[in-house]
Amino acid sequence: QYTEFILVHTKTCRVHYKDANDQRVSDEYDVTLLVSHNTNAEDRSDERPNVLHLNYYVILTSTREMYPNRILEKKMGRFRTVSIAPSLGKRWTPYSTYAEESDQSGSVTPPSATAVSAATEDEATQAASTAVGLPPPLKSYIGIRSESVNYLGYYTQYEETMQRTLEAQAEDARSRIHHIFNQAKIHCRRDLLWQRLTASLREDERQKLPREQILSGLSFSELSELLSMVSVEPLSAVDPQLLPLLSKPLQWYQGLTRVLQSKYQERHRSLTSNDGNIQHVVVLSSTCSDAFMMLSINLHHQKAELCCVYKQLKGEGSSRASIDCRIQGLIQDFVNACCFHLWCGLL
Repeated sequence: QYTEFILVHTKTCRVHYKDANDQRVSDEYDVTLLVSHNTNAEDRSDERPNVLHLNYYVILTSTREMYPNRILEKKMGRFRTVSIAPSLGKRWTPYSTYAEESDQSGSVTPPSATAVSAATEDEATQAASTAVGLPPPLKSYIGIRSESVNYLGYYTQYEETMQRTLEAQAEDARSRIHHIFNQAKIHCRRDLLWQRLTASLREDERQKLPREQILSGLSFSELSELLSMVSVEPLSAVDPQLLPLLSKPLQWYQGLTRVLQSKYQERHRSLTSNDGNIQHVVVLSSTCSDAFMMLSINLHHQKAELCCVYKQLKGEGSSRASIDCRIQGLIQDFVNACCFHLWCGLL
């Protein structure tokens, strides 16, 4: 079974090394990263169905020598140990109880206690047979002891440089893939919460939802999680002239809550913490799906905040650059509601 699509990413890197004349040489290489979906591994892994299996390949291509040579260029090099893939398993036999593994230096791990006791019993049996005058028992080996062999290869300095470069690029590709999928998880979670918050604004979904679910959408903890991921901008940062709206007493904002709930009705969400000390009033817009306005009242700190919440994640650039006429209309409509409440307080 083959995958239908692959992802390709290309970039260039510069490699520095010394040639046969001990001269410093600098070459430029095209680094191609290929990522494919390993569907065969997912078919075999029934225990973890939510794990995504990927295959990635790194290809280095010299921009100076794009075509392979017909003959191998002879260069000076040195012998060193060839790195090979570790064994997937070892064959067990009664006479290979202890592990026959060794590191690159060739040192063998000490035998286990079971192997030592078995060898002691064999020596004792052989000594007893010799004392009686009987011939010593013959040992029979069922399996062949597996050995660790270190192979030596002749590598030039250029080949060693290419191997280090390829390993570095492979590790960089692995880190890049991890970063991309970690960001994708954040994006998916953000989109899911945002979609649930604004689901009642779409006419096709509004008819399927009861009124209680239309006015709730998200829980307080889920809204707090969403606010921790997206960009939140105070109303004073949108326009410094709106700063007087942020210096009112707490009772004024509590009255503004009732004004917003009455004005927007099904376009607002009112969420309160479990202890009742923090309340968020979210004002949505049917024409602007990338932002919403929010009034937050915190009884713990005796303060309130008026802010604009953008869908883009934190650290993805300035939110002011993405303000269009729809977001501007949402902000103006929200400010008009605040000014109406301010005017009513003067009468």
